Order: sequence, then structure tokens, then C-alpha cells
Amino acid sequence: MANQNKATNASLYREWIRSYTPVQIVQANVARRVLKRLTKRPRSWPLLKDERLVKRFKTGYEIFYTQRYNSGDFAGMKSTEASKLIGPEWKELNADAKLTYTQLAEEDFARYEQEVKAVYNRSVRHRAATAA
Repeated sequence: MANQNKATNASLYREWIRSYTPVQIVQANVARRVLKRLTKRPRSWPLLKDERLVKRFKTGYEIFYTQRYNSGDFAGMKSTEASKLIGPEWKELNADAKLTYTQLAEEDFARYEQEVKAVYNRSVRHRAATAA
């Protein structure tokens, strides 16, 4: 019975979210963040989840970190401990190696720009600096 209710509620939530445009969902989430900050009640205004929203682009460091963490070299290690090892690896990389990740970050930013244009019908206002 509980699983059936959970599935019904999830279905109704998806339908309700789909009744709004992605732009309206983004605006609602901005308003929810403001309310959360003003009221100091973080659980009162959860963000709306919608798979149509554009995923943020990744920096060169984020791509490097993800590849290193998923390589299997850090299996069984807490992510905080792995981060302490991966960070210095990034700093020790030479410029040519970092260039590879910077280029991947540029490709991801191009994907982000295209998706923002397609979903929100606007251009990206600024380019955040990628980790170099």
C-alpha cells in the first residue's frame, strides 16, 4: 500500500512539474532560495526537481577529479581522503596535461550554451573561469 502511494505521488509530482515550463521552474527555484535565506528555514522550501533543467558545465578540475576518483585507484577510500590526494595531483600536472582537461571543459561549456539556448531561449550571460 505504501509503495503504491509513493508511486502515485511521484507520478502526480512529475505531471505537476511538467505542467510548467523549465523557465518557470527555474524562477520558482530562485524564489525558493530567496525564501530559504530570508526565513532561515531550509527545509520549508525544497527546490523543485525537473529533468528538463540544464545541467551546469564542469571545469577542467572537476573533469580531472571525476576521472581520477572513478579510476578505481581510490576504491574503499572516503571521498574526503581521496580529495586530499587528488588535489595535489592536479597541482602537479604540467600545462600540456591540464590543457587536455581545459579543452574538455570548453566542450562541456559549449554543450551548456547550446542547452541554455534550446531550453531557456536565452544566451549565457557570462563565462565562469575554468580551473587551469
